[in-house]
Amino acid sequence: MAYRQFAGTLALCCIVWGLTGCAMIEDRTGRVFSSRAEAVVIIHNQVLHGNVAFAPDRTGTVEFSGGRGTVRNCFGSIRYDGTTTGRVDLHCNDGSEAVIPFTLLSATRGYGYSPSATEPASLVFGLSNQYAKAYLAVPPGMRLVELPGRGFELQTVTP
Repeated sequence: MAYRQFAGTLALCCIVWGLTGCAMIEDRTGRVFSSRAEAVVIIHNQVLHGNVAFAPDRTGTVEFSGGRGTVRNCFGSIRYDGTTTGRVDLHCNDGSEAVIPFTLLSATRGYGYSPSATEPASLVFGLSNQYAKAYLAVPPGMRLVELPGRGFELQTVTP
């Protein structure tokens, strides 16, 4: 009788340990096999630079920083909703949020625009500066200037 209790307890411990180990292994392999790319977002008339990370399960994360105005940094999640489309749910330090639908040009390259008239935003990832400039939506009255080795910044156009 004591042997059966011991064997049952041992089996239960092995199952719990195995499931915990599986979750840890899945998390670590997900990180190893995720794809990363540099990204740029224009939000609130500011340019922020960062990274996107795509997981094998068709999800991912985004992180941006470097804003000099009210928006200093943003983070969010990526979710695919089609073969070459998805959306980024972006949350910024000032409390603003944006949903940016995107289109993939390849596995780790793409662009997107927020459909909101009140919170316009544009996003590119995995693109060289030359191509990124073509896809980023610049706010009216501003121009996008490339800074060698540092990415982009928005400047006010003087009439």
